[in-house]
Amino acid sequence: MPRREPYSLGHEKGVQDRLDTRHLADDVFLQLQQATRGYLQQLAFFQGHVSIRLKRPLCSLTRLKSTAPSHGYRQSFGGLSSHSQLHRAARHRARVRKLSAVDYEQCFWKREAPTIGTSVNRAAYRCLGHRGRTTVPQASAHLMWRAHPVGERKMTRFGYHVSHEQFAPSDLLRLTKRAEEAGFNCAMSSDHFHPWSERQGQSGFAWSWLGAAMEATKLPFGIISAPGYRYHPAVLAQGAATLSQMYPDRLWLALGSGEAINESITGTAWPDKPERNARLFECAQIIRALFAGETVTHRGRVTVIEATLYTRPAAAPLLVGAATSESTAEWLGSWADALITVHASPERLRKVIEAFRCGGGAGKPIILQAALSWAPNEQEAEAEALHQWASNAAGGEVNWDLRRPQDFDTVARFVTREDIRQSVLVSSDLGQHTAWLTEYAEMGFDEIHLHQVGRRQLSFIEAFGKHVLPSLKKIT
Repeated sequence: MPRREPYSLGHEKGVQDRLDTRHLADDVFLQLQQATRGYLQQLAFFQGHVSIRLKRPLCSLTRLKSTAPSHGYRQSFGGLSSHSQLHRAARHRARVRKLSAVDYEQCFWKREAPTIGTSVNRAAYRCLGHRGRTTVPQASAHLMWRAHPVGERKMTRFGYHVSHEQFAPSDLLRLTKRAEEAGFNCAMSSDHFHPWSERQGQSGFAWSWLGAAMEATKLPFGIISAPGYRYHPAVLAQGAATLSQMYPDRLWLALGSGEAINESITGTAWPDKPERNARLFECAQIIRALFAGETVTHRGRVTVIEATLYTRPAAAPLLVGAATSESTAEWLGSWADALITVHASPERLRKVIEAFRCGGGAGKPIILQAALSWAPNEQEAEAEALHQWASNAAGGEVNWDLRRPQDFDTVARFVTREDIRQSVLVSSDLGQHTAWLTEYAEMGFDEIHLHQVGRRQLSFIEAFGKHVLPSLKKIT
C-alpha cells in the first residue's frame, strides 16, 4: 500500500499540490484558523525544535513529506489520500462560500520533535470533520516566563496578592484594578472556603472572581488550590483550561496539599502530610493528562472515569508546586513546572530554592508570596499584623491541621509581637520594605506577590506604587 502523507501548513522545501481553501465552508474555516493559530504561536517558543514566522492572516493546507516517522501519523489519524477527499469532508459539514485565503509564511518542524507537527496536523484534520483525539503540545517554557540558566539575572515582576479571606470580592476587584494602575504587573489569588480568623470575616469563591478580574484587567494571574478534596482534579482542570482559553497565557495554577480549615468540609478523614503529598501528585498527573487532551480513567486515591476536556487552550497553564520545606521543594522539582513558596529568612529561602533545583527544577520559574504589614507608623503596622495575621504565625502543623476559624483565634492569643515579626515583614519605613524585597528579588524569583495583611489596602497600593515599585524596577 502506498505511504499516505499527512496534511500540514506549508514546508521549507517544495510545497506540493496546494489545496485552495477559498471554497472551505465558513464554520470549518473559522475552526481551522482558531485551532492552528494558537498552536503555531505556542510552537514558536519551542527553542531548537521549531521555527515559525507569522506574516499574513491565513494560508493554504499543504501535503508534505515529513521528516517524522510516517507510522506515527498513520496511527494518529490515518491521513487522507487525495485533495478530493478533503474537499468532500469540508463540504459535507457546511455550505460552501468564498472566503479569503490564508497564508502562514513558514512552518516546519525538525526531526527531533515530530510530535509538534503531529499535534498541528491533528488540529487541522479535526477541523475538517475527523473526531479523533488531539493533543496540546507541552511547552518547555511558558509564555509568561522564559526558562533561565541558574545564576542568570532576570527581571522580577511584583504582584498584588488578592486575599479573599479578608475582603469582599467586589472590594477585591476594585483593589486589583487600582493595583494595576499603580504599577503592579501581576496578581495572585488565594482560594479559601473559610477565613483563617473570625476577625477576617470573608471567603468569596476565588474561581468565580478570577473570571471577572481577568476581564477587568490585563494582569496575569496565579491561584493556589488543593485538588482531591473539595475540588475534584477534573473540575480544577476544566476551570483552569476555560480561563486559559479565554485569556491566553495569563494564568498559572499552583497545587498544594491543602489545609484542613478548607478541605475537611467534605467530611473525609484528614490525612498526614505524606498521604496528602501522594494525593497531590496523583491529582497533578490527572490534571496534566486532561490538559494534554487525553481521556482519563483512573482509580486510586481519587477516581476519574472517562473524563475529557473538550475546551482547552492552545498553551496549557503551568502547574506550579507549593512548598515551604526543603524536602517538599526537592520532590516538586521532579514534576512541577514551577515553585511557589512563602517568605522566610533569606537563608531558609535559599535552601528551599536549592532543594527545588537539585530535585529537577533548575531553570524553572520560582515565585514568592511575601506577607508584609505597612502603615504610616510602626505601632499601627504591628497592631494590624497581629490583629489580622497572628493566627498564621503559630508555627508547627497548626496551619494544616486546625479545622475552624475559632480554633485559629484561640491559638492566636499566644502569638507575641516578636513572633509576628518572624512571619510578617512589619515596618512603616518604605525604604526598609524596598530593601527586603530587593534581597528576595536578587535570589532569582520570577514573581514576588506582596500581601499587605492589614486593612489598609488603598493606601498600601498608593504608597508602594509611588515609592517602592519604581525603586525595585530600577534595581531588578
